Amino acid sequence: KNPACQGCHQLMDPVGFALETYDAVGRWRGMDEGKAIDSSGGLPDRSEFDSVEGMQEAIQARPGVFVGTLTESFDHSPLNVDTNRFATRLYAFRGGDQ
Repeated sequence: KNPACQGCHQLMDPVGFALETYDAVGRWRGMDEGKAIDSSGGLPDRSEFDSVEGMQEAIQARPGVFVGTLTESFDHSPLNVDTNRFATRLYAFRGGDQ
């Protein structure tokens, strides 16, 4: 609800909805408080999915976007990560041509 948080949450919440079928310790669940869990969501490019498997397929179809988003997240974290080196190695690991 905080407007200062809205910029990031509008991008990450739709991705996170796919993970709603997992509880806090990683167990799969189909219901929450007697209601079926809606695990549909989407990526910032407006592609949509309806399950964690659909999210995985959507992310795997866009490896450059995944690497860019992940390294940008590290840029804004308190971790001391060399994001250029990390991105280059991850891109190569994922089958990129760098």
